[in-house]
Amino acid sequence: MKKKRVKPNVINVMADGRVIPDAEFMAQPYVVVAEDNYDFHVKCNRVFDPNHYAKKALRRKYILAEQRRAELEAQQAEIASQLSRL
Repeated sequence: MKKKRVKPNVINVMADGRVIPDAEFMAQPYVVVAEDNYDFHVKCNRVFDPNHYAKKALRRKYILAEQRRAELEAQQAEIASQLSRL
């Protein structure tokens, strides 16, 4: 038995309710706006990265360490100024 060649008729339904045929849809330029897809990108990273939470904790640890370092440097400068006055 010979296979039938079937050409599917694809109909695209747009978000605003317009129905356009596949040829018209494929003729349109494909534009990706990174700002619109940022949340989706973050969710995908969280889902597909097994070490996501470990990296997030490590990032937080580094931020807290930088803040503490800045506080200690400020205290050190204050102590040095007090010692110079003595």
